[in-house]
Amino acid sequence: MTKNGIILFFTHLFTLIIGFAAGIYALPILIAPEGPSVEVIETSNNNATYTGEFRKDLIDSDTFHWGEGVVTISGYHFPDW
Repeated sequence: MTKNGIILFFTHLFTLIIGFAAGIYALPILIAPEGPSVEVIETSNNNATYTGEFRKDLIDSDTFHWGEGVVTISGYHFPDW
């Protein structure tokens, strides 16, 4: 292979990898269904059986593995949107 062929191979490989990674990132965003309405979420939260909170100030939190927010678990089944 010539020097030009090697350069073309690696630049095309790099472009393929970047395109594949962008597709993996963008596809779930593009095909995501519409979320539930605020009323449905509030009703579910008010009828929750269990409630938990995620905080990032805990001892085992690090730069990449943390979350913030409240999670509720109930017996309510969301309809298909």
